[in-house]
Amino acid sequence: LDAGIDSKILEDNIELLAEAEHKGWMEQKYRSGWAYGTPRDDTRNIHDALLPYKDLREEDKERDRNAVRSYPEIVKIAGCKIVSGK
Repeated sequence: LDAGIDSKILEDNIELLAEAEHKGWMEQKYRSGWAYGTPRDDTRNIHDALLPYKDLREEDKERDRNAVRSYPEIVKIAGCKIVSGK
């Protein structure tokens, strides 16, 4: 990967990073007036994935993992670099 991060480092930490991604997404949804509910209803701001990461369906977890996997490309486009804190 470009942006200065090794794909192994990213994959070794994918669950931790995906959970953080999901928490950030939930915070944004809650600030925008969304609530948990089923079925999902975008017109009423009800979303069935407003759950703790551990309780998500596998397909929703994979969506968060894929968001994390896109970070290096986003960082590269922004002209930045990801560095390890170690």
